[in-house]
Amino acid sequence: MLEIKCLKRNFGQTVAVDNIDLSISDNTVIALYGKNQSLGTTTLINLLSGHLQPDSGEIMFNGQNIIPLNPCQRKELGLSYVAQEDYLFDELTIADHVLAVARNSTTTVNELYAQWRMDSQFLKKSFTALARAGIDVPMETKIKDLPSLKKKLLTLGLAMLEPFKLLVWEDPFKEIEADSYQEITKMINELQEEHKTILFTCNELDIAQQITDQIFVIEDGKISPYDTQ
Repeated sequence: MLEIKCLKRNFGQTVAVDNIDLSISDNTVIALYGKNQSLGTTTLINLLSGHLQPDSGEIMFNGQNIIPLNPCQRKELGLSYVAQEDYLFDELTIADHVLAVARNSTTTVNELYAQWRMDSQFLKKSFTALARAGIDVPMETKIKDLPSLKKKLLTLGLAMLEPFKLLVWEDPFKEIEADSYQEITKMINELQEEHKTILFTCNELDIAQQITDQIFVIEDGKISPYDTQ
């Protein structure tokens, strides 16, 4: 599904991703662990999502080179990216965020009636996706009134509004209470049961070992399989 070859990205004199090779198969759950809070984990996620461009190397998704593609184009191919909740807007509602996703869709047109019709259809479709992600609060709820776990699940639900094959999830366990980890692991397990592939960053190795097929460690820009011994 995903083939990364000789991928490199520098920030000035700092080497964040140093000639990384990585192969990910269909229907697997992979965790990236940044040793010593390595810059490489976030950089690699941003390279995959299209929010950063590499200095060199290849990223092949289902046989297609996606480096020239922007994040929306990658999403159309089935690569969905879940950012941290910092990308949500406190004063906007859940419905506002759903409509923002709808209006960034390539199928949305500008005519007033057609826009209203598209918004209505998208909202109806979103109820199921958000409920599946654990969003059981009113759509008019403002983001600032959501607990951390619900914010995390909302970012996931928004990513699932369109079909996807690979989910790239940035630090799903960050800034939530340990007793809420089970909700995140449940979602990851359910997605794998639906034959989705999940790649996420994680600092909680004990949790990652319970739900992943493999863990990779990034340190000083290099990547290697995690040694459980």
